[in-house]
Amino acid sequence: MVNELPYKIRRKNIFLGELWFGRSKPDMYTFLKPFVSNMKQVSSEGVNWCDCTLTHSTKVFTTTCTCDFPARCLVQNTSQFNGQYGCSWCLASGEVHSVGRGYARVYPAGNQLDACRNQTDHIEHARIAVEQNKPHMGVKGPSVLFLLMYFDIINNVVVDYMHAVCLGVVRTVAGLWLDSSNHSEPFYIGRSIEQLDQRLKSIRPPSEVTRLPASLKFRKNWKASEWRAWLLHYSAVVTAGFLPKRFYEHNMLLVTAMHLLLAKNVDQNTIQLCESLLIAFVVEFEALYGKECMRFNIHQLLHLTACVKKWGPVWVYSAFPFEGMNGKLGKMFHGTQYVHKQIAEKFMLIRSLPSIAVNAFNTNTNLKKYFQVNVFGFDMSEALPNENLCSLGLPVKYILNCAQSNALGTLGIILGRPNVQAYRKVVTNSGLILVSQVIQHKKTKKKQLVCKIQRQQNWFITTYSISLPE
Repeated sequence: MVNELPYKIRRKNIFLGELWFGRSKPDMYTFLKPFVSNMKQVSSEGVNWCDCTLTHSTKVFTTTCTCDFPARCLVQNTSQFNGQYGCSWCLASGEVHSVGRGYARVYPAGNQLDACRNQTDHIEHARIAVEQNKPHMGVKGPSVLFLLMYFDIINNVVVDYMHAVCLGVVRTVAGLWLDSSNHSEPFYIGRSIEQLDQRLKSIRPPSEVTRLPASLKFRKNWKASEWRAWLLHYSAVVTAGFLPKRFYEHNMLLVTAMHLLLAKNVDQNTIQLCESLLIAFVVEFEALYGKECMRFNIHQLLHLTACVKKWGPVWVYSAFPFEGMNGKLGKMFHGTQYVHKQIAEKFMLIRSLPSIAVNAFNTNTNLKKYFQVNVFGFDMSEALPNENLCSLGLPVKYILNCAQSNALGTLGIILGRPNVQAYRKVVTNSGLILVSQVIQHKKTKKKQLVCKIQRQQNWFITTYSISLPE
């Protein structure tokens, strides 16, 4: 992604660098070599581009690397996260602890943090690993990313909160609370799952939450965005009164810290506060849930604020946009033959369609109207005259009844019984989305809250705080 683009535009314009198709994981030197070669060229020579009047030459550099745990170990050429010295940011070796019928590597909180890694030592560890033909301090050998200009193999690889927090810590903690295997533990609340579900499903989230709350019984199928909503919006409300106080307050340490780290701007004082909250969460986690639960996901929380200090809020470099793109790529092929070619061709076609459409619509209004009426998902918004508003969707003809006309009269708009054009949604210049209860969507049967009324070439946008009778 291009870091200088606004976030919404950045998400819609993700570059597809390389594809790997096979039964095994890619060899990272082979996979990343073309990317590194291209980046070295644009970092040293720059990219020439033109705007309306001037020609510019811009040099491009790689700032951060975001990936999940197994991929990060391959990219850095280090031991896996469940191996000795598996942390990418410090020299914590972890220890093997009996868990159930087997063993697992855990990272006890300890009395002090382990020494942080740095690029100079990492390169030396890679050299020793090559000489000894075995990993040294968790480093297996050199990484192809060493060749990138101004790229630090330690500090430019970030903690991804989607995998570390949402799919890691949050899912783990919810499992401890609800899995029947913990029925004898003081934090177990699985016996009240019906009441928890009832409280969860009664929540009506705002439009920013893309998925409605699903049953906790099916939490194993939850997506990362659902775990994020559970952490930020639901868990504090749903578990109140069910979870013992000390466990509830412990969970609120993580909820508070993540709310702050996901803000649009995070200052140094906030970072220090979040660092204290996360350290307290990790230390108390071992005391509340036991050493066997101190897995690598919990340990990563200790490095989260360091990434925020260097690169900003955690949403800036999260894997959510890339995972969304992976979902789209997975729908771009059919069958098992030449999968990489199918994806590449469809990806390039989809990327070129917007510019083709703009050129076609500028010269053919009938074609634009056809797309507006027949193509699902086509942007049918239009700016309203003399208003800093933009309507979404096609208008629907609507006739106000007496009660609705009287309701408008109380607002100072005397229209009698006019014919109106109602829209499902309008967006204000401040970004506020208003939704209408007057119009009912055909597909979802969901009512909305705003209508647009035209009379004698004047436009009125009216929001109702009361339910209008039909």
